[in-house]
Amino acid sequence: MRRMTSVVWLAVSCAVVGLAACGEGGGGSGDADSDSDSDSDSDSDSDSDSDTDSDTDSDTDNGCEASWGWYDDATSLCWENPPSTEEFDWAESGTHCDELSLGGYDDWRLPMIQELISLLRGCVDGTATGDLGASDCGVTDPDCLDANSCSDESCSECDYLSGPDGNPDGCYWVPDLAGMCEFYWSSSSLANDTSYAWYVFFGYGNVYHDLKSGSLFARCVRSGP
Repeated sequence: MRRMTSVVWLAVSCAVVGLAACGEGGGGSGDADSDSDSDSDSDSDSDSDSDTDSDTDSDTDNGCEASWGWYDDATSLCWENPPSTEEFDWAESGTHCDELSLGGYDDWRLPMIQELISLLRGCVDGTATGDLGASDCGVTDPDCLDANSCSDESCSECDYLSGPDGNPDGCYWVPDLAGMCEFYWSSSSLANDTSYAWYVFFGYGNVYHDLKSGSLFARCVRSGP
């Protein structure tokens, strides 16, 4: 009986041991927690904020607005446009321009004779050309202001009011200019007699001189901007 008991115990022990062994052999806890946290958070924040703010502020301000002036690209001068309809003697015309306040500017002046001549168009060597050809008159301040040596055929008159084509008034100036098609003072005195000053007559397109006591028109000018 005791031998039988021992056998049973041994069998039970082997079974237990075998179970444990089996448990060890098959205990491959397949916790293949392959936490391949392939958190490929490829935060490709391609915030290509291509700020193409090409602020091409092409500041073309020449200090001469069309509502009160005319800008000549060739000379960089800003002209009063239209000018006063009042006539002045020579001294008064200078005062008028010196005291003029227009467009927010107070640096206006009476033009020199070559500046006034630069407005002439369509009268070349005494011939009306019908186009915007510039005058060749060589009277200049201060280099050539003598009436005998500086005034020649290039300063002579053309046919009356036969200015450039497209100019309805016939004035010898660009069509953009307004005003009386008359005599306009320059600030330049005659070299051989300072009681005279040079003028331009835009009705005939000529350059000549008059006594400073005479009454002519004035178109003021300033250097822009």
